[in-house]
Amino acid sequence: MGTNQPIKNKKDITALKEYFLTEDFNLRNYTLITMGINTALRISDILALRWKDVYNTDEQSFRSHLNKREQKTGKSTCIALNQSVIQALTLYRNKLLFFMERHLTDLSAVHRHTAL
Repeated sequence: MGTNQPIKNKKDITALKEYFLTEDFNLRNYTLITMGINTALRISDILALRWKDVYNTDEQSFRSHLNKREQKTGKSTCIALNQSVIQALTLYRNKLLFFMERHLTDLSAVHRHTAL
């Protein structure tokens, strides 16, 4: 099995993030990359996050810090969520809300050919 090397050049990191915003518009991947770069969490820890970990529904705002127990090490960490992370999460959340609203307002009957 080969080894993966981290991207250390800031220009390459920016190009990778921009790729998912412009070339292959994929806000999920953009958000994952942004969170990984800015929090230094492993992908397994990022994928285990829930909205309640980063978003306070009572206050309708993003949290300033993320308290997480790392899966691999079991160590508890408190990570500040910077503007880059909050911006990526905001874009992703807005996209999800847009699709949820669109599907909730389309209450037309299901036709036989679409139900199969």
